[in-house]
Amino acid sequence: MRKKKTALVLTLAMVFSLAPLSAYADMITTGGGTASHDVTATYRADSSGGAGGTVYSVDITWGDMAFTYTAEAGIWDPATHKTTDAEGGVWTVDKEGGNTITVTNHSNTGVTAAFSYAADTGFEGITGTFDNASLNLETAVGTAVEAAPKATTSLSLNGALGSTTADNTKIGTITVTLN
Repeated sequence: MRKKKTALVLTLAMVFSLAPLSAYADMITTGGGTASHDVTATYRADSSGGAGGTVYSVDITWGDMAFTYTAEAGIWDPATHKTTDAEGGVWTVDKEGGNTITVTNHSNTGVTAAFSYAADTGFEGITGTFDNASLNLETAVGTAVEAAPKATTSLSLNGALGSTTADNTKIGTITVTLN
């Protein structure tokens, strides 16, 4: 009976592990609006098929990832009564902590989370960098759930956003890869 249950669990795990990976983008269009991301995990037994293999369970908590680009206004020249051309702009995060990603490890093994940013078509001049390009998290074995190993990284944007870009336009995608 135990072998049948184990076989059923392993079969279901294999079926659900074949589900395609999807990426989602949320748009916030009102003040006070929010965005959320579902985090999913899949259990797989170790490659020998025996009980007690490595179990991965990692929570990823996303900030809003909403930014505002403010172009510099240029400088007034009193001698010519003209404004000089602006030389850039400044990116700011719309909400405090809105550019952060927190990774919490509930696995029975250590994990490394690596972060990358890819600009969408038409926004290739905007780059995204992380203050921690990767996070190394120890195993959760021996820790209380609320004390699970966790770490945070923050996204910064560079480059100019065109003045004709609509508010809340999707400009890129963040990918988190676990190793």
